Amino acid sequence: MKKTLILMTLFLILFSLSVFADDSDYVDIGLSYNDVDTNIGMIYADQMYLEQNNEIFNLYVNQVQFKVENGYRVLLRDDFEDYPDFSQGFQDLLKIDSNIIAGFGNGYRIYSELFKTKLSANDYISQNKSEFDYEMKIVEFDDTIYLKTGLINTIIEDSDVLLKTDSTTFKYDNRNYRGDVHFSFYNHNVSVINHIQINDYLYGVLPAEMDKNWPLEALKAQAVVARTYLIKNEGMYSQYGFDLCDTSSSQVYGGYNYEGNISNNAVDD
Repeated sequence: MKKTLILMTLFLILFSLSVFADDSDYVDIGLSYNDVDTNIGMIYADQMYLEQNNEIFNLYVNQVQFKVENGYRVLLRDDFEDYPDFSQGFQDLLKIDSNIIAGFGNGYRIYSELFKTKLSANDYISQNKSEFDYEMKIVEFDDTIYLKTGLINTIIEDSDVLLKTDSTTFKYDNRNYRGDVHFSFYNHNVSVINHIQINDYLYGVLPAEMDKNWPLEALKAQAVVARTYLIKNEGMYSQYGFDLCDTSSSQVYGGYNYEGNISNNAVDD
């Protein structure tokens, strides 16, 4: 009977740990934040796309320039059923105005170019009433991420949208990272955030905090310390939109370039 109770207890502990792991599988690491100099930048990866709630927006590019924009755009269409429907609608409106852009994060949308004043946006509506068969309205954008791709330029309308890629890593600020990117705002400055699985994050922490070729048991001990620090301090930088930063103010995170086989094995073990 005692043996059965022990086995049942162990099972419940393991089950609860597995549920916890599923719920806490990802962490958000701030790569840059609260700095006007980071309000514009480049990200490189293979076949990038946007994702939100299983909806996909394909960018079909290997590099994007992001920047913060403020101003007014005219909403031309927002009645799309799915991505193919949007794609066809975008092609149709391009024949009328080659400066249109896409919006993603609040469904699929199509907007005019950016105007600095509401009056200029009103002038656009007046000049194009006969061309567009849809009811147009003005939308004001305050701290919005604009992605210049060279194909379909896009604005991200929700901070839950992830910039993802088919490759193992993306490159930002001359460093490679696993995982995905999302953006948040604080004091009108953009936070560039690495949304990454915890183990993948720890791969980049261990070699930045100690020598990646040290004995395996020492590295395993460091892995326990790094994971414990993460769980203990998760949400430390929530005002900026992420959990921890990548410097010694949290624990140093070097990304993919810092990884080593021995230190990665230590994390896995």
